[in-house]
Amino acid sequence: RALGRDYLEPERVVSAMSVETLALTVSRICGPIIGGALVSLTSVGGAYVAIAAFYAAQLPLLLRLPRPARRTVGSHGPILGDLMAGVRYARRNQIVLGVLVGSFVTNLLVYPVQQLFPVFARDVLGVGPFLLGLLVSAMGIGAFIGSATMSSVSRVPRPGAVFAAGCVAVSAAILLFSFSQWYVVSFALLVLAGVGQAAFSSLQSALILLGTSEEMRGRILGLLVLAIGMQFLGFLIIGGLAAWVGTPLAVAASAGLGLLLMIAL
Repeated sequence: RALGRDYLEPERVVSAMSVETLALTVSRICGPIIGGALVSLTSVGGAYVAIAAFYAAQLPLLLRLPRPARRTVGSHGPILGDLMAGVRYARRNQIVLGVLVGSFVTNLLVYPVQQLFPVFARDVLGVGPFLLGLLVSAMGIGAFIGSATMSSVSRVPRPGAVFAAGCVAVSAAILLFSFSQWYVVSFALLVLAGVGQAAFSSLQSALILLGTSEEMRGRILGLLVLAIGMQFLGFLIIGGLAAWVGTPLAVAASAGLGLLLMIAL
């Protein structure tokens, strides 16, 4: 992702990150279907072999990339020192700090609630596996619509505001979803959440690529990956909370807190 800035002019970065989000969204829709077919035809182990083969197939494509005209400056210092330098840089850069905090909050409190969708389907909406599959795909459909729209525009006005609006939209839609007892309404809310997710995902990388110096770009993207990785802690929190107060209330509390924090940010 850091290389993307070396290959692209500034005005193309947002569009390129939107195309990346679009590709990830398509893979989220197609991947489970292909994976399920592979498990049915072979085994779980066979599906993992196929995943490894896809990863390996990327290497020849990456090695054929031409040398960029610009090059991201690397660092040869200790990893922990580089990490702390990135933290100090982020504290002084309002755009970077906003993106990192927004990504941290959303990945910690909002995205992990997707793991509880099967419980909603069974206990709240009263639907079976097929409609559950459609429900899970709803955010992917919304993300496809949002990322396709963003990749088609030549310029996004006020990208920081659009990023924040995407974070707020995801949190608000999930909060409303937690109160819905009608399948169609729940599906529509998750599509809306997916549209907000597209704006959030596309611009979180683009804002950092455009708003950081060359020597700090890789380190700040590393901090972004750490913020995204907070989902693992969010899984623990939302799971424990659901076991304590019930799934709908746990999702409402988590998404509501995320919404309040994003509004404050």
